[in-house]
Amino acid sequence: MRIIGIDPGYVKLGIGIIEVENDGKIFVTDSVILYPTWKGDAKSLDKIEAMIDAVEKLKYREPYLFAGDLAIIEGQESYARVRGFKGANANVLIRMGKVSGGFFTLIDCPDKHFVLPKTWTKRRCKEDNHCIILDKLENDDPSEWPWLGKTKRSDYEHAIDAIGMAIWGYETYLKEVK
Repeated sequence: MRIIGIDPGYVKLGIGIIEVENDGKIFVTDSVILYPTWKGDAKSLDKIEAMIDAVEKLKYREPYLFAGDLAIIEGQESYARVRGFKGANANVLIRMGKVSGGFFTLIDCPDKHFVLPKTWTKRRCKEDNHCIILDKLENDDPSEWPWLGKTKRSDYEHAIDAIGMAIWGYETYLKEVK
Protein backbone atom coordinates (compact mmCIF):
# COMPACT_ATOMS: atom_id res chain seq x y z
CA MET A 1 0.00 0.00 0.00
CA ARG A 2 1.51 3.33 -1.11
CA ILE A 3 0.47 6.49 0.74
CA ILE A 4 1.49 10.07 -0.08
CA GLY A 5 1.62 12.82 2.54
CA ILE A 6 2.01 16.46 1.54
CA ASP A 7 2.95 19.35 3.81
CA PRO A 8 2.26 22.27 1.45
CA GLY A 9 3.70 25.72 1.76
CA TYR A 10 4.42 28.59 -0.53
CA VAL A 11 8.01 29.04 0.69
CA LYS A 12 8.96 25.39 1.32
CA LEU A 13 6.99 22.22 0.72
CA GLY A 14 7.44 18.64 1.97
CA ILE A 15 6.41 15.38 0.33
CA GLY A 16 6.71 12.03 2.06
CA ILE A 17 5.70 8.66 0.69
CA ILE A 18 5.34 5.53 2.77
CA GLU A 19 4.86 1.91 1.83
CA VAL A 20 2.88 -0.23 4.27
CA GLU A 21 3.73 -3.92 3.94
CA ASN A 22 1.27 -6.75 4.52
CA ASP A 23 2.68 -7.28 8.02
CA GLY A 24 1.95 -3.63 8.89
CA LYS A 25 5.57 -2.46 8.77
CA ILE A 26 5.91 1.09 7.48
CA PHE A 27 8.84 2.31 5.37
CA VAL A 28 9.61 5.74 3.91
CA THR A 29 10.16 5.17 0.19
CA ASP A 30 10.50 8.78 -1.03
CA SER A 31 10.99 12.20 0.51
CA VAL A 32 11.18 15.61 -1.12
CA ILE A 33 11.63 19.21 -0.05
CA LEU A 34 10.52 21.57 -2.80
CA TYR A 35 11.17 25.28 -3.19
CA PRO A 36 9.47 27.68 -5.59
CA THR A 37 11.13 28.26 -8.93
CA TRP A 38 11.20 32.01 -8.31
CA LYS A 39 12.82 33.78 -5.36
CA GLY A 40 10.93 36.89 -4.37
CA ASP A 41 8.72 38.37 -1.67
CA ALA A 42 7.23 35.47 0.31
CA LYS A 43 3.83 37.19 0.29
CA SER A 44 3.71 37.69 -3.45
CA LEU A 45 1.06 35.83 -5.43
CA ASP A 46 3.78 35.39 -8.08
CA LYS A 47 5.66 33.23 -5.58
CA ILE A 48 2.55 31.07 -5.15
CA GLU A 49 2.41 30.59 -8.91
CA ALA A 50 6.14 29.76 -8.82
CA MET A 51 5.55 27.05 -6.19
CA ILE A 52 2.71 25.55 -8.23
CA ASP A 53 5.03 25.71 -11.27
CA ALA A 54 7.72 23.86 -9.28
CA VAL A 55 5.14 21.20 -8.35
CA GLU A 56 4.04 20.80 -11.98
CA LYS A 57 7.66 20.46 -13.13
CA LEU A 58 8.31 17.87 -10.43
CA LYS A 59 5.27 15.89 -11.58
CA TYR A 60 6.51 16.00 -15.17
CA ARG A 61 10.00 14.75 -14.14
CA GLU A 62 8.96 12.33 -11.39
CA PRO A 63 5.33 11.26 -11.98
CA TYR A 64 5.63 8.28 -9.60
CA LEU A 65 5.71 10.78 -6.69
CA PHE A 66 2.12 11.72 -7.47
CA ALA A 67 0.57 8.25 -7.70
CA GLY A 68 -0.49 5.97 -4.89
CA ASP A 69 -3.38 4.34 -3.08
CA LEU A 70 -4.10 7.30 -0.82
CA ALA A 71 -2.98 10.93 -0.52
CA ILE A 72 -3.28 13.17 2.50
CA ILE A 73 -2.77 16.89 1.91
CA GLU A 74 -2.61 19.33 4.76
CA GLY A 75 -5.30 21.97 4.50
CA GLN A 76 -3.36 24.79 6.05
CA GLU A 77 -4.66 27.11 8.71
CA SER A 78 -3.75 30.68 9.48
CA TYR A 79 -2.84 31.66 13.00
CA ALA A 80 -2.27 35.31 12.15
CA ARG A 81 -3.61 38.08 14.34
CA VAL A 82 -6.14 40.34 12.63
CA ARG A 83 -6.95 43.59 14.42
CA GLY A 84 -5.66 42.13 17.67
CA PHE A 85 -7.74 38.94 17.45
CA LYS A 86 -6.30 35.56 16.66
CA GLY A 87 -7.92 34.29 13.52
CA ALA A 88 -7.71 33.77 9.82
CA ASN A 89 -6.18 36.40 7.58
CA ALA A 90 -8.01 36.13 4.26
CA ASN A 91 -4.90 37.00 2.22
CA VAL A 92 -2.84 34.29 3.90
CA LEU A 93 -5.64 31.75 3.48
CA ILE A 94 -5.91 32.51 -0.24
CA ARG A 95 -2.17 31.89 -0.74
CA MET A 96 -2.20 28.69 1.29
CA GLY A 97 -5.38 27.42 -0.36
CA LYS A 98 -3.91 27.86 -3.84
CA VAL A 99 -0.92 25.67 -3.01
CA SER A 100 -2.97 22.98 -1.22
CA GLY A 101 -5.60 22.98 -3.98
CA GLY A 102 -2.95 22.83 -6.68
CA PHE A 103 -1.55 19.69 -5.12
CA PHE A 104 -4.98 18.14 -4.70
CA THR A 105 -5.62 18.43 -8.43
CA LEU A 106 -2.21 17.03 -9.42
CA ILE A 107 -2.33 13.86 -7.29
CA ASP A 108 -3.24 10.63 -9.09
CA CYS A 109 -4.83 8.61 -6.29
CA PRO A 110 -8.25 7.00 -6.10
CA ASP A 111 -8.57 8.30 -2.53
CA LYS A 112 -7.33 11.74 -1.43
CA HIS A 113 -8.20 13.94 1.51
CA PHE A 114 -7.41 17.28 3.11
CA VAL A 115 -6.63 17.23 6.82
CA LEU A 116 -6.19 20.13 9.21
CA PRO A 117 -2.96 20.23 11.22
CA LYS A 118 -4.79 20.05 14.55
CA THR A 119 -6.57 16.88 13.41
CA TRP A 120 -3.59 14.78 12.36
CA THR A 121 -1.22 16.10 15.08
CA LYS A 122 -3.87 15.83 17.79
CA ARG A 123 -2.60 19.27 18.88
CA ARG A 124 0.72 17.85 20.09
CA CYS A 125 3.82 20.01 19.87
CA LYS A 126 6.00 19.40 16.78
CA GLU A 127 8.84 17.79 18.77
CA ASP A 128 6.57 15.25 20.48
CA ASN A 129 4.73 14.55 17.25
CA HIS A 130 7.96 13.91 15.33
CA CYS A 131 9.08 11.37 17.96
CA ILE A 132 5.76 9.51 17.60
CA ILE A 133 6.03 9.55 13.79
CA LEU A 134 9.61 8.27 13.73
CA ASP A 135 8.78 5.51 16.26
CA LYS A 136 6.22 4.07 13.80
CA LEU A 137 8.77 3.71 10.98
CA GLU A 138 11.08 0.82 10.23
CA ASN A 139 13.57 3.27 8.65
CA ASP A 140 13.34 5.99 11.29
CA ASP A 141 16.46 8.02 10.46
CA PRO A 142 15.60 10.87 8.05
CA SER A 143 19.25 11.21 7.02
CA GLU A 144 19.00 7.73 5.49
CA TRP A 145 15.69 8.22 3.68
CA PRO A 146 15.71 8.28 -0.10
CA TRP A 147 15.73 12.03 -0.80
CA LEU A 148 15.03 13.49 -4.20
CA GLY A 149 17.61 16.25 -4.52
CA LYS A 150 19.93 17.74 -1.97
CA THR A 151 18.25 18.39 1.36
CA LYS A 152 19.43 20.16 4.50
CA ARG A 153 18.85 18.58 7.90
CA SER A 154 17.00 21.76 8.92
CA ASP A 155 14.36 20.98 6.27
CA TYR A 156 13.66 17.43 7.45
CA GLU A 157 10.74 18.63 9.58
CA HIS A 158 8.62 19.30 6.48
CA ALA A 159 9.09 15.76 5.18
CA ILE A 160 8.57 14.30 8.66
CA ASP A 161 5.26 16.16 8.84
CA ALA A 162 4.32 14.79 5.39
CA ILE A 163 5.21 11.26 6.56
CA GLY A 164 3.12 11.84 9.68
CA MET A 165 0.11 12.75 7.55
CA ALA A 166 0.62 9.63 5.44
CA ILE A 167 0.71 7.48 8.59
CA TRP A 168 -2.37 9.27 9.93
CA GLY A 169 -4.12 8.57 6.60
CA TYR A 170 -3.24 4.88 6.81
CA GLU A 171 -4.49 4.64 10.39
CA THR A 172 -7.64 6.65 9.66
CA TYR A 173 -8.77 5.56 6.20
CA LEU A 174 -7.10 2.32 5.16
CA LYS A 175 -6.19 0.21 8.16
CA GLU A 176 -9.78 -0.99 8.57
CA VAL A 177 -10.09 -1.81 4.85
CA LYS A 178 -6.83 -3.79 4.78
